[in-house]
Amino acid sequence: MHRTVLLLAALLLTAALPTAYAQTGVLGYAGYDTDAEGAILGVGVEIGLPVTAPVALAVRPSGEYLLATDITVADRVFTRTMGQFNLDLIARLGTPGFQPYAGAGVSVRLISFDTSDDDAVEGDLDSAENNVGANLLAGVEFGGFGPVNLFVQGRATLASGSTATFMGGLRLGL
Repeated sequence: MHRTVLLLAALLLTAALPTAYAQTGVLGYAGYDTDAEGAILGVGVEIGLPVTAPVALAVRPSGEYLLATDITVADRVFTRTMGQFNLDLIARLGTPGFQPYAGAGVSVRLISFDTSDDDAVEGDLDSAENNVGANLLAGVEFGGFGPVNLFVQGRATLASGSTATFMGGLRLGL
């Protein structure tokens, strides 16, 4: 009896929630990386999965480039190049005009340091490292602009050198 009542309550709750829908689109965004203390530019693709009401799921591969350049360590100036690749699973709620979402996934961060005056110092000062980590993210997408939607998002990347990234951008629906 209790199971039947719980099942019926869950079905009624599901029917009462607005239906979310799977979305496919291309993303462009800009933001700020707190660990690297620099601006990022990113692009991605969102591929809607055939799951509906009340949660719509999508896979979102994306890539970012950090615009920060030089850093100083022990009176040495290094040029830093950094990129990050992400593969996240997104769950959306709400209606097309206002959709909060949350997700999780994996990231690979590529970082290289280079100094232009290696000849003046013994040893190689250039280095590169790759960090694999986990992403946790949340955001909101605002629709009602035809195929173009605006979004804002926060993401925590948990790895060696964990960071928070805040971004905003456009998603062009396909």
